[in-house]
Amino acid sequence: MYRFLSICMIVIVCLTGCVSQSVEPVLDSSFYQKYNGKLKNETQQVSNHLVIWTPENIFENSLPRFQEMYPDMEIIIETVDKEELVNKYLTSLIVGKTPDVFIFPDQYLGMFRGVGGLEELNESTYYEEEFFKKRPQALLDEHIYNDKMRTFPLLFFPYVTFYRADIFEENNYPHEPLELSKYINKATNWYKLAYGFYNHNQYIMESDHSLIEIALRTSNFLNDDVEYIVENSPFNETIKAAQLVTNKPYDHYVNIWEDSGKEALANDQLVMFYSPSYMKDNLEQWLPEQKGKWAITTLPFGLRGVDKDASLSAAISSSSNNKKAAWQFIKHMANDMLNMYTHPIQSDFYRNDDIQKIYRKMIDENNPGTPSPLDREIKWIWNHSIKEFQLGYEIKPLMIEQAHKDVMNFIRQDQQALQNLKSADE
Repeated sequence: MYRFLSICMIVIVCLTGCVSQSVEPVLDSSFYQKYNGKLKNETQQVSNHLVIWTPENIFENSLPRFQEMYPDMEIIIETVDKEELVNKYLTSLIVGKTPDVFIFPDQYLGMFRGVGGLEELNESTYYEEEFFKKRPQALLDEHIYNDKMRTFPLLFFPYVTFYRADIFEENNYPHEPLELSKYINKATNWYKLAYGFYNHNQYIMESDHSLIEIALRTSNFLNDDVEYIVENSPFNETIKAAQLVTNKPYDHYVNIWEDSGKEALANDQLVMFYSPSYMKDNLEQWLPEQKGKWAITTLPFGLRGVDKDASLSAAISSSSNNKKAAWQFIKHMANDMLNMYTHPIQSDFYRNDDIQKIYRKMIDENNPGTPSPLDREIKWIWNHSIKEFQLGYEIKPLMIEQAHKDVMNFIRQDQQALQNLKSADE
């Protein structure tokens, strides 16, 4: 894994062309010109295939209508193992033998948004104001690097808070979604809830480490200057909350995907938890008898963002011979996915007058920091700490401090390289 990072960094540096004069960019090298040119010539005549590489085929319901637009074109969907995805995609860009469209999880967004070999989607060839305006600007901003947009949000799941509005109301706590959103934005109020509900044998989280997992799945780890920002709010506020409740009586230590968690929900013990928006339908199926008792609001501590593990983005290869069809494919699929966030969402199971308001609130504000090529490695180090917490280790300040040190020690050289490249580019 460690050597893999170095390889990816070299690829990214070379593809963007932001290198010192002593290093020959891959896109200008004789190796690239020879093999990329050969491969392009070999595939130049292929114009009736549209090849999509994706970690999962989410297009089955939308594909028939797209196929009507291009009846003579064969749409080839190839699934790629997530563990091999980054290496395979970047290698294909180097040698020029690519699919027409790349689909990848947002946890890898930092790997691709600044990479050459991908079409610039905010250029006049692709840009359509009405299409772009339908997406929250904060969401689009995550895909822009040096004013260039080479990736596009395809499928996204805002992380939100699910809570028992009826029980909050009975206990005289804020229970309306927007009212509670403001309340739990302050860590001190969240602590009051945790302690207050514990007195009734009720809990507002699955476990202490689940809080850190939320931050890891929604946050950026570095800012525009490639500085480590996990020690700042709101990530740091989340860690403090996890430390406060670790191994305390009001840490219930359950998982909603396991029997213990479902029992805690059914028995009115787990009255609040945090999950991507796709949990909405699961909860309705699990607990039909609790219809009208639940509501959805934003995350606590000022956390914002989508679930980077489940959300997907798309890019068009500059080697594609079907760029127009590739862009139409992305637009068609992106519009289909967007439908779940553009119309009012009402359900008798939830007390929200429109769940869509909460979803949009979670992605209308810019997330601190920016996606980076180092995200994958930073998250890997933090996940190692999470595993220890899952085994029952107390989340102590020394362990958190050590996780920060491990991250900095691991990324220091690559961080410096990226900062130097940024300075040179400016």
